[in-house]
Amino acid sequence: MRTIILFLLLTFPSVLFAQFGNLDNTFDGDGQFILSETGTFTSIAVQPDGKIVAVGNISNLNTDITVVRLNPDGSLDPNFGGIGGENFDFGNQDLAIRVLLQPDGKILIGGYSNSPTSGGNYQMFVMRLYPDASEDLSFGTNGRVDVGFGISDPNGVLYDMELLPNGKILIAGSTNSASETDIALARLNSDGTLDTDFSFDGMLTYDIQDMDLAYAMHVQANGRITLAGSTTVGGGGQPRGLLVQLHEDGSFVNTFGSVGVSLIDLPNPNEQFNDIQMDGAGRFYLAGRHQASGGDTDGVIARITSNGALDPSFSFDGVVYTDHTGDHDFGERLLIQPDGRILVAVRASTLVGYVGVLYRLHEDGIYDDTFGANGKVVLDDVPGTFFYSLALQPDLKILAGGRAGPTQMLIARYTSGMNVGIAEVDAYIGSTLIYPNPVTNNQVTIEYELKSDERVSIELFDLTGKMIAQLQSWTAESAGSYQKMLALPELSAGNYLMKLNTEKGSVSVKMMVD
Repeated sequence: MRTIILFLLLTFPSVLFAQFGNLDNTFDGDGQFILSETGTFTSIAVQPDGKIVAVGNISNLNTDITVVRLNPDGSLDPNFGGIGGENFDFGNQDLAIRVLLQPDGKILIGGYSNSPTSGGNYQMFVMRLYPDASEDLSFGTNGRVDVGFGISDPNGVLYDMELLPNGKILIAGSTNSASETDIALARLNSDGTLDTDFSFDGMLTYDIQDMDLAYAMHVQANGRITLAGSTTVGGGGQPRGLLVQLHEDGSFVNTFGSVGVSLIDLPNPNEQFNDIQMDGAGRFYLAGRHQASGGDTDGVIARITSNGALDPSFSFDGVVYTDHTGDHDFGERLLIQPDGRILVAVRASTLVGYVGVLYRLHEDGIYDDTFGANGKVVLDDVPGTFFYSLALQPDLKILAGGRAGPTQMLIARYTSGMNVGIAEVDAYIGSTLIYPNPVTNNQVTIEYELKSDERVSIELFDLTGKMIAQLQSWTAESAGSYQKMLALPELSAGNYLMKLNTEKGSVSVKMMVD
């Protein structure tokens, strides 16, 4: 006898249900967790059990790292560090940029620091904690690894970090070289040592033009690395949007852009991309900013084809601009929801200070009018509030982290309109189920019904919207019932979404891995 646990991802129409993008008052009482420290939460990760790990920076005499863990209801987890959190001070200025969770529950934090061990220059660092927030002394030196590029004057700034399927850690950012700034990339073994199989010493730099910066990174299932940022020619030049695509060994992918490099030209100069994600169709979405005519800065949401060009099927020219108040917008983070909609966190300036803004778009670049007011949600209770990080919980609610006014740190939770339940999906796809669920042996059976002849593909995603694998390419199938056994890649414990696509609609099934 088999036991079937079925979770279907449903998006409810606004004509029947309340508008989405509301603060979820079941989260810490009012939808907002506030930490009374002067600082900013810069990155959020969600454990398989729904607990939330957030890292950020607090201003003491210098800048220190803070990491907290919340229960799913937004309360501090007393089993983590000092009553829910821990601070780390390595000397001078320490800035945490990214947090990642290993399959064994250990916590990776990446950033940059000019602590005494770096000789006064900023260097990249990665530190690893046990699940109770204590330092993992088996990683690097006392739980921390510093990475500096260059021989006589080593330096580096980390902007992004990825945990690879084999347990190695890829870090990306920039390094100063003479009068230039170059892209910097390094790969660490799981114990924190530099991986000498990656460019002999574990480190690579890329000199595209004069000032080259990689602010974000995406690693595909085939190992390809795509970096997003900006590049500038000359001291008085304006930055241009930059994409670089590399093979797993760090060499350029010649079929992307021009020999691995794509410069994105928008109508006015001064562009920068701060985040990059890839959807199941192999297209890249970017969040950043752009100099508008008149000197103001607009937020940018762009879609790029797999070969590095702007995709004109997205908002006619490949770009959506955001302008909250006619002043300055900065697109900081981007998330592709499992239903294909695009969520972007924007830091928008007003006459009284920054406000936090979330925008949500449909896949074609049109604003989603079921989210907030015409696709926009604004949190401006206190001047100086903004969002800098995004994540989805296992129940598909939205977490946005950043700052609440000038003196507090913030994590807010919003309703997304995506819910986990049991139901028929639409007129094209009937009942859909997978089993066993939870998955235990890297294979799963999917059963579904087609109401008409369709072309079908099946994809596997994590809860950030990152595609893990394509389990079935587009295949013509007749109306009727189907039962298929699918082989899965090696997966760590957690929650995933299996997405069944037709050309008329799709459905996502939540899948758990023990």
